[in-house]
Amino acid sequence: MFLKKLKFIQIFFVLILLSNPLVQAKENTFDIAKIGYNYKFPADHQAHGKFASEWWYYTGILHVGDQRSFGYQLTFFRVGLKPAEPSVYIAHFALSDLKDKKFYYFDRINRPLLQMANAFPQKDGVLLWNKNWSAEIQNNEHFLKAIADNIKIDLKLQSAQNPVIHGKPEEKISRKGNCPSCASHYYSLPNLHTSGEIKIGEETFYAEGLSWMDHEFGSSQLQSNQTGWDWFGLHFNDGSSLMLYQLRESTGKTSPYSQGTYISADGKAQHLSQKEIFMHPVKSWFSPQSKTFYPLVWEITVPKLDLGLKVLPLALDQELQTKNSTRISYWEGAVKAIDRVSGKKTGEGYLELTGYAGSLKGKF
Repeated sequence: MFLKKLKFIQIFFVLILLSNPLVQAKENTFDIAKIGYNYKFPADHQAHGKFASEWWYYTGILHVGDQRSFGYQLTFFRVGLKPAEPSVYIAHFALSDLKDKKFYYFDRINRPLLQMANAFPQKDGVLLWNKNWSAEIQNNEHFLKAIADNIKIDLKLQSAQNPVIHGKPEEKISRKGNCPSCASHYYSLPNLHTSGEIKIGEETFYAEGLSWMDHEFGSSQLQSNQTGWDWFGLHFNDGSSLMLYQLRESTGKTSPYSQGTYISADGKAQHLSQKEIFMHPVKSWFSPQSKTFYPLVWEITVPKLDLGLKVLPLALDQELQTKNSTRISYWEGAVKAIDRVSGKKTGEGYLELTGYAGSLKGKF
């Protein structure tokens, strides 16, 4: 009974923070993302406690030869309640069995009390954990472990590229709006070669593929008129990658602060403004659990890159309902990209859709 009460109190305080993020920035209690931030690696893989929120986000599609494929997500969130006080740590873990079209997801919330969760700095990176889920970064290697019920991943990720900084090169911040705090420091490792074990029940699979890692930290990123976002992280067959996010406003319009980054096969990044990206949903899926329509089929055009794509889900039901932590429902899942002219598959990756099962207005 005590643990249940403690869990409720943790969720209650997190929801209070998420519903009032601008208070922190106005009182100058938390730092905000500023132009010209000087990234340093591997130090910036570590936690940034002077900012109100932060997340380390891993997604990937792994293959067992030509026989079977899996999508996975492992995310660690740090939510600051007050500066100089222990943060709350949230984690989401999901696995998509793309052959059997089964989706497993779990979420949890803990505090550093009794070492239940934390982000511990290391010389060459960071050790993140939330009970028995962990991510350890050591220079260019990442080690992911998570187990819940009969679902388990034990993966090693390696990067041959430098981190990609998102936003205008001269600013080095990812803008979300026109207020001083409506921005974040945001970088990715888009091409992490991944191998390891996936276990479902009594079956264990050795799988290989590519993962995408996002690390983002800031304070009060979204504006009050923004309801959610659509995010794409795609790997292409030629070794290049593409990150896009579209911020949706309550009027139905797309925010002018939507943007993206194209990363060539040799790791060079090219910033894309909202005017250079055309994203259109063409087909939706209805979730019987949350009674929500999610746009899962998209057409994407980037004329300056001579890029025309159709993005489709590799499984329909990849919705997380985080009843044990933030109590926000969102769709996050494995997708494939096909060329709109030839119809051939050109890549695969992950799509995230937030704010459809209830606006995120004022929560991030």
